[in-house]
Amino acid sequence: MNPFLACALGLALVAPAGAVVYSESIDGELSGIHTSPTPLTLDVGSNSLLGDLAGGGTDVDLLSLVVPTGAELVAIRLAAFSGGGAGSFFGMQPGSILSSPPSSTFPDAIGYVLISGGLVGTDVLDEVVFGPPFNFQQPLPAGEYAVWLNETGAASSYELNFEVAAIPEPSLPAVLGLSALVLLPRRKR
Repeated sequence: MNPFLACALGLALVAPAGAVVYSESIDGELSGIHTSPTPLTLDVGSNSLLGDLAGGGTDVDLLSLVVPTGAELVAIRLAAFSGGGAGSFFGMQPGSILSSPPSSTFPDAIGYVLISGGLVGTDVLDEVVFGPPFNFQQPLPAGEYAVWLNETGAASSYELNFEVAAIPEPSLPAVLGLSALVLLPRRKR
């Protein structure tokens, strides 16, 4: 076989950036321990998380999202949702673990939104960063974020797409233009 054809075929079989990062039906139940959430490293593109919540408040899905260096989290889209009651809790705070165990009296600041079928197709990041601890910071920079999903009503299933974008490096013309602005005043002196 032609080596160039073999290389092209190999590259075609590689999963595209931004595929399914985690599916509970394939990868198993997400952690329910706040000091040991399931780690998920995101790639540039759309990263899908598919999960189920048993309902009644007993099943929590806890994860630690890692947004890589040189990238930022620009959106969290609710791609699918079924079941549930008035809405499933989706909370997020900076760090690799939740600062407290999940409960209805969570003592620390956490950005959150109630997700439901009515929000399918929308970006919920705006709601999550609305108040403390994020204080309207958007997009979210590279780093770790602890995520808590919980259903207190009937059982539900969800698909969330975490959209990550690379932070563009300055172009050569922009760098040269900035350099000229810095050097120009010095030359006049």
